[in-house]
Amino acid sequence: AGGTPARNPGRSPFWTGVYADAAGTGWMVSHIAPVYAADRFAGTVGTDLRLAALGDYLGQLSWPAGRAWIVNDQGQVLAGQGLNTAQFDQVQLLEHVLAPGLREVPTGELLRPTQGLHHESGYWLSAQRVQSAPFTLFYAVSNGELNALILPAFLPFGLAIGALLLVLFAAQLVL
Repeated sequence: AGGTPARNPGRSPFWTGVYADAAGTGWMVSHIAPVYAADRFAGTVGTDLRLAALGDYLGQLSWPAGRAWIVNDQGQVLAGQGLNTAQFDQVQLLEHVLAPGLREVPTGELLRPTQGLHHESGYWLSAQRVQSAPFTLFYAVSNGELNALILPAFLPFGLAIGALLLVLFAAQLVL
């Protein structure tokens, strides 16, 4: 119905909101485009995207730390690492799946597109718009997760620098 000339005079393709498939295949969104033949409305074509497929895609990506979600413009979580949308009787809002420290930050602020990472409430965050859909890829990693990932890599260098300082200190004492 949203693709008809009365509802879509600009003849633009569009994404639907999240809905439960009537056939029981789960939560999904659809991309719909109006079709015109000789400037006469002929109907619409579209494709359905199951949210479970988005979740499978995120699950295949390698993330050494943190979590990622795909969120629509209404703040609804379409997919997330370790989040099974099939278990829900309604679509979850981002604020309900975030860590407590991030829940107080307004969703609009969290989903504002950024260049690189920015720090907020003990987390490093990134929000990137999906180019051809009204979705945002949102990523959050805590300070603790980053420390656990990075500090072990610096330990050998720290030990080597400590040993060099000890040698320099001993040399100063001897001289």
